[in-house]
Amino acid sequence: MDELKKIQILRFYHESKPLYVCFCREQWFWKEHYSGMFYDHLGSVVNIDPDALIKKHEKRTSKNPTLSAGKEALAIVNECIESKQDFSIETTLASKVSIRQIKQAKSRGYKIVVIYVGTTHVAINLRRIAKRVENGGHDIPEQDVVRRHTVSRENLIEHFDLIDTLMIVDNSEKDGELFATVENGHIHKHINTTVTWGDNLLEYIRRKINKSAF
Repeated sequence: MDELKKIQILRFYHESKPLYVCFCREQWFWKEHYSGMFYDHLGSVVNIDPDALIKKHEKRTSKNPTLSAGKEALAIVNECIESKQDFSIETTLASKVSIRQIKQAKSRGYKIVVIYVGTTHVAINLRRIAKRVENGGHDIPEQDVVRRHTVSRENLIEHFDLIDTLMIVDNSEKDGELFATVENGHIHKHINTTVTWGDNLLEYIRRKINKSAF
């Protein structure tokens, strides 16, 4: 992941556009292990972490911490966009709200950077969540995990045209690996081995790029 740290993120700051970094993952497991390397190199960017907001509202004994956290996250996003403040947000990219926020930022002149973290099979996500629960962490209903696994990728493909830079990270193994970068219509794979889900995703993206070229 050194190339991701030293080259991909740092160069974003050589541009004049405000920066919107969207950390997309099908489930939360990756963040405890890898997200720090992103945040350490994003400088003063405001990071909107739904998990942290939920915990904050739980401590306040909110009747519905998830709903309260969602409202606060939305307010922060709107405030950042209104002031053209660089910011990042963590999302599964499986909701209409996520897409609407990206469209809103894009219309205000933001550079849209999506870091998409995925796995080969949804069973990997389910096993990791079960392990987290064993260690005292929170659970996620299986149907939600399965839905996100599919809808997240569908949304990424459908709305790819909104994205300026896409970085795809394969988190199928314990250590995440930067699989590919897509920018300005160019696809660059960073590893030579086959990553089935990543290769399939790139094929859909390649079709969209070729279609938009005509």
